Amino acid sequence: MPGEEPPAAACEDAWFVLLAPPGRIPPARVADVGRLLAEARGMPFADGTRIANRCQGILIGEVSEAEAQRIVTGLGELSIPAARRAVSELLPLPAAVDCRRMAVDRERFMPELSPGAEAGEWPWEDVAVFCVGEVETETVTRKAAPGTPGGVRLSYGLTALTGIPVVVPGAQGSQQRQGVTTSALLMDIVALRPTMRFRVNALRFDYTLLGPRKSLSHKPNFVALSRLLRSLARSAASNYPSSDAGAGGEAWEKFDEMPQYEARVRWLLQVSDAR
Repeated sequence: MPGEEPPAAACEDAWFVLLAPPGRIPPARVADVGRLLAEARGMPFADGTRIANRCQGILIGEVSEAEAQRIVTGLGELSIPAARRAVSELLPLPAAVDCRRMAVDRERFMPELSPGAEAGEWPWEDVAVFCVGEVETETVTRKAAPGTPGGVRLSYGLTALTGIPVVVPGAQGSQQRQGVTTSALLMDIVALRPTMRFRVNALRFDYTLLGPRKSLSHKPNFVALSRLLRSLARSAASNYPSSDAGAGGEAWEKFDEMPQYEARVRWLLQVSDAR
């Protein structure tokens, strides 16, 4: 997961360091946290800084209890609240299943995986996580650019004259990188007993449950859905402000890549379990 070093072999004496409340390391503190991790873990400063910069709630995992405590203490000295948790206490994050429709009332959350295919129902107190985010994904493609006509003709001429293959500058094509950035509005809901994770993609969801509030555009519909579910899932650990706090609109977090979003959902699940 982003923000961690590759996990070591599982052992009984394995601990995680979690930030509380959720959020990234403040930019002004990234170098300080990187230095702290380098000293506590005996890793290069650059690796510590990379971990600090990519943190999404779980700073580092699979460390000894003593190392975890040193990191927590050091973070406290930097005014960054954190706690250590044993690996055995962490809840595994279930795989996300696509949720296209749902029904809700004040007591229950009733998701559907497809029209007519109900997944079950959960009381709102069993909804542990409500995570909303906009995830940007950059797709890089390579496109071949042909050589210049003059360079190609000169290469052919010299080759014919000498009998030896000759390639002059400009005769060969080049590879051009093209990047396309797309974004997706996602909502993950983790319900317990049984534990399932439902994912709403703003572009694929049926907003019928909004009734007269449903509009023709997916973004205002997604905003209305986020506000509605946040007002009902009051006990869930969430990165989306409650309507009671005066929040609203496009109040979701933005993520540079999908693993960062997944890491945020995982962190929220641990926080919900800790309360």
